[in-house]
Amino acid sequence: MARFCERPGGSGSRAAPLGSIHRRAKPPAGVCLGADMRLDKFLQLSGLIKRRVLASEACRRGLVRVNGQPAKPTRELQPGDEVALDLPRRDVAVRIRQPLPDRPFGKAQRPEFLEVLRDLPRAGPRDEPDGEGW
Repeated sequence: MARFCERPGGSGSRAAPLGSIHRRAKPPAGVCLGADMRLDKFLQLSGLIKRRVLASEACRRGLVRVNGQPAKPTRELQPGDEVALDLPRRDVAVRIRQPLPDRPFGKAQRPEFLEVLRDLPRAGPRDEPDGEGW
């Protein structure tokens, strides 16, 4: 006979078996999540942009292109895609070689996952008289 527990605040009419608590199993650390990854998450994990919120904002402003097309933060990326960033201080383009791990990784490991096609510094917004910075 299965043991049942009452839901908190419930009348007890619908009891759930003990041990049936729904929890999502996390993959082990360092395991790739799969071939598809959101653009904003990719920009954060790859270290191209420090925070996911800033990555989303850059996409909304049209500063990020995937395969030559403006991209939204929800765009799914796959190996072989080219990502270009047109930031105020940098002009960067990379090609994804393989799926990224689920956690941030060091600069020394970037060549395993990314091929840098272009990385050019620019004069910052403070150096330009009418430039906007963010």
